[in-house]
Amino acid sequence: YHLYMTLRHEPAASRSPPMRVLALAKYGTRAASTRQRMLQYEPFLARHGVDLNLRPLLDNNYLDALMSGQPKSRTGVARSYIRRLGDLLTVGHYDTVWVQYDLLPYLPLLDGVARLVAHARCIRSR
Repeated sequence: YHLYMTLRHEPAASRSPPMRVLALAKYGTRAASTRQRMLQYEPFLARHGVDLNLRPLLDNNYLDALMSGQPKSRTGVARSYIRRLGDLLTVGHYDTVWVQYDLLPYLPLLDGVARLVAHARCIRSR
């Protein structure tokens, strides 16, 4: 809400450089939840000088397998979690991090640790 109010009252031309937002989604762009909760706002945010970088945990290949009833690749899921940990190392390059659901769903202990690491990196980089 605060981001919306700031963008609504502050023209994009007055913000330089653009605000960089790391959007950490659970699923890729084919998932309705990602489209409804994040991607539908991308044109509005872009018009207001916000650069949205969407980084899904589970990509469209995972969704394709899920929707077709195929078994999920454990190796692919493990790679996705490793990629998400890599994404967390980049949070210092962004002005804001937008998390859909959890950073590391199904792994509550690691999710808590990841939040602490991301928070510490944000503080250290400023």
